[in-house]
Amino acid sequence: AIILDVMLPGMNGFEIIRAMRKNGIKTPVLMLTARTELTDRVKGLDLGADYYLTKPFETAELLACLRAIMRRGEEIKPEQPAFGDIFIDVAASELVCGRRSIKLNVRELELLRLLIANKGILLSKENIFLKICGYDSEADDSIVEVYLSFLRKKLEHIGSKVKVSVVRRVGYKLEVAE
Repeated sequence: AIILDVMLPGMNGFEIIRAMRKNGIKTPVLMLTARTELTDRVKGLDLGADYYLTKPFETAELLACLRAIMRRGEEIKPEQPAFGDIFIDVAASELVCGRRSIKLNVRELELLRLLIANKGILLSKENIFLKICGYDSEADDSIVEVYLSFLRKKLEHIGSKVKVSVVRRVGYKLEVAE
């Protein structure tokens, strides 16, 4: 959990929580501040804070709030990136389409997560290689085509309408076939 004060230099706590939630960061947040106005409390909660505690407070109350927030945080479902008719069960390393699923190896999982995270954006082979293999990999970038081929076969195997499309010498992206 994050304990966030509203009054910070540079960027206030309201702006920080707004940016966090906009970027999909779901970490539980306890707003801690001397601002006691109802409008401030409502604003903090509406922006995505899980709790709003005003100063002065007792340490026991702060700790109880953190425990409550953390209990709720345990109920958050694991990440499941999705596109078209598919999603990735990251915890199980599986590609899922309807009732069908298939295991993904580590590189296939990272490749599909990258393509889903960049929906509609053409990603160059070099960019994909660096993201899934890293700078110090001894493999060459042809490995990208190998894993794209594996991924295409798995998408077809589970009956997905999602396809990996290529624009020659430009890049790759996910599309939903009609």
